[in-house]
Amino acid sequence: MSGKQLAKWKVEPYNVDNVSFSPDGQSIIGIVDKDKVRLWNLSGKQLTEIKGQPGAFKAVNFSPDGQYLATGGYNGAVSIWNLSGHKLAEIVKGQQQVFDGMTLSLVPTRVENVSFSPDKQRLATVEDDGKVRLWNRSGRQLAQFKNNQGKINQVSFSQDGQHLATVATVTGSMNLTVEGEGSTATESKTP
Repeated sequence: MSGKQLAKWKVEPYNVDNVSFSPDGQSIIGIVDKDKVRLWNLSGKQLTEIKGQPGAFKAVNFSPDGQYLATGGYNGAVSIWNLSGHKLAEIVKGQQQVFDGMTLSLVPTRVENVSFSPDKQRLATVEDDGKVRLWNRSGRQLAQFKNNQGKINQVSFSQDGQHLATVATVTGSMNLTVEGEGSTATESKTP
């Protein structure tokens, strides 16, 4: 990486966060003003927009095949969106409010981060109560983990889907957890 800026575009109303490249590297997804998810091509042309209620979106991530998005909200909802039809596919957890796709069950905590398993059958969420929760696509909670090293803010599945990597920003620790067992397999800390 050279650090050279390749493209730049203006986004209205300016409040953009939680951006991510698509798996094929041809588009970028981002949350705009906490109530919209937008997909852009690399030239900055908006390809689609998903609208939700105010505060509906805090986290967004592509499925491994790029056909779906998982979103997490300030209201505790986790939803899966079908990009080809721009529709809500299912609700995994949270308030049963359907926008353009599908949503999960009610959880009283804000969803900070969300990640698809490689087979797209499970989702891992990081919530503002500091817990990582593992869900199936029908909204059943499969497991719950808590890190005693600080508040977790990121989660990611291993390529084989058998491990979760989490990052706790307060302590700078990174943990590798054996999925479903809630036990820490390895831990490394950054200075």
